[in-house]
Amino acid sequence: MGLSYTNVMLYKVEQQAVLNVLRQQRRIAYVSSTPDDFTVVYDKETENHNAGVIETFSELLTQELGCIGLTSLVHDSEFFMYWLYGNGKLLDLYNSLPHCLGGDPKTLCGAFHRISAIPEVQKVFELVEQSNLDHEYFQLQFQGEDIHRAFVQALRIPSLGAFMGYYTIENDDLPNDLSRDTLIKTQD
Repeated sequence: MGLSYTNVMLYKVEQQAVLNVLRQQRRIAYVSSTPDDFTVVYDKETENHNAGVIETFSELLTQELGCIGLTSLVHDSEFFMYWLYGNGKLLDLYNSLPHCLGGDPKTLCGAFHRISAIPEVQKVFELVEQSNLDHEYFQLQFQGEDIHRAFVQALRIPSLGAFMGYYTIENDDLPNDLSRDTLIKTQD
């Protein structure tokens, strides 16, 4: 069994504002600090990978906070999905599985004021699509977390624990560059 996780990277919203909304909604989640204008939410309920739950949560969070949010899902290391929301509206959707895809580099880059990254992001989309054409399903050249990492790097977003979810934190399996002291849990 491979790696599975979900998280939401919020742009230009401080940790305390995020905590206030999550506590008001009675969500069980961890929230990162806010380096370089990004705060990451690791929500317990979205870890079941139910698209409806993920979409509703992303919509609510970005609407309440009036911000951009990139919700990422990696399932069993096999595929990567993202939902890009802005102020409660779905702006872009991507699924790395063959015959799904989608995603718009201009929309994705524009949301984070990273217009200069469009060629690099476009290249990631093309590499995944080519990998899907060249390989059998579930034997893709790029696995879910590799695709997620490629997008984060192309967008020049700080990783700050972008490649993990709620249960990664609960299991004390944090990456070396992330301290548990920078994470706050909404409730026990």
